[in-house]
Amino acid sequence: IFAISSTSVAQYKRAGIPECKIFPFAYFPYFRFKTDFYCNTKHDVNNILKLIFIGALIPRKGLANLLRTVKKFNEKGWGVTLDCFGPGDSSIYAFSEPSSTYRGVLQFGSAAQTISRYDLLILPSVFDGWGVVCNEAVLVGVPVVCSSDVGFSGVVSKWGCGLTYEQHDPGGLEDALSFFLANPDRVYQMRENALSVAAGLEPSVGAQYVAAVIRHIIDGSERPSAIWYDCE
Repeated sequence: IFAISSTSVAQYKRAGIPECKIFPFAYFPYFRFKTDFYCNTKHDVNNILKLIFIGALIPRKGLANLLRTVKKFNEKGWGVTLDCFGPGDSSIYAFSEPSSTYRGVLQFGSAAQTISRYDLLILPSVFDGWGVVCNEAVLVGVPVVCSSDVGFSGVVSKWGCGLTYEQHDPGGLEDALSFFLANPDRVYQMRENALSVAAGLEPSVGAQYVAAVIRHIIDGSERPSAIWYDCE
């Protein structure tokens, strides 16, 4: 069983699947746009923190909490802006222009290029099996802030390509963003980490891992190690 994320590894273990049959895995979508966009449009994060959210406008994605948090920062005079993209009914959400704006639906294949214009990708989902938009973010060197219930959070924690927060902590997202506002230099440091992990999320890396697992099962060769996240 190839289990995508540490959460799914734990779920299979609880279901009684022998640990020797569970292999940590990741998600390896192929993107046309690579690091060509990296640093093309970066700006001084000491001036203002530019955030982007991409996802369906549904409760599970946690957008309402993100909008409340951004509004709170701006009421305190902090320079934070949020652009949101995705399908759904935007009228049910409390956007507060110009600090938070709904930008519509992105054209397929354009997400990575769009993300490259921002400082941080935010994925505050109540639950997300993986969060493929995070792949697109690290591909162009943009750090990720996501909840602990996003599958990609294990990658963020291991590689230091952003910050995670506990989903059930009402102030968790606010604390994560406050960290970047207080330490803008860390955005730049995490960009390099993001590009480092991006190389490990290429489809060829996933294919090589699958081949190594097959060799391990057939001829008893060494069990391959998963590089993407740690499992308990």
